[in-house]
Amino acid sequence: MRAGYQPNTMYGHFRNPGLSDAILVKYGKAIPFDFSIEYPELAPYFKASLTETNKSYEELKLQLEDVQQRYTSLLEVHNDLLKQHNLTREQLIQAHEDIKELNIELRNLRKKSK
Repeated sequence: MRAGYQPNTMYGHFRNPGLSDAILVKYGKAIPFDFSIEYPELAPYFKASLTETNKSYEELKLQLEDVQQRYTSLLEVHNDLLKQHNLTREQLIQAHEDIKELNIELRNLRKKSK
């Protein structure tokens, strides 16, 4: 509807191999979806840059390095949490086994006292 067509019309349009670029641009702006990914010739109609501003190579490189450092840091924290989780899980399994053994001992003691 936002593109100016009835909802069912869209399916007919997308089945049409000769669909005009203007219609794709209308849909792309209404959805929003960048059809220039599949149809590079439409790039002038969509925002081509993934960055908010036109940054220099050095700025992008610094930004990438920062993201990589943060990712590495988060990955290390994640790995530490996984180790702690596994240790806690092993302790929980051992605690369940201890409880089973104690329950068996308790049953045996009750049988002996009867």
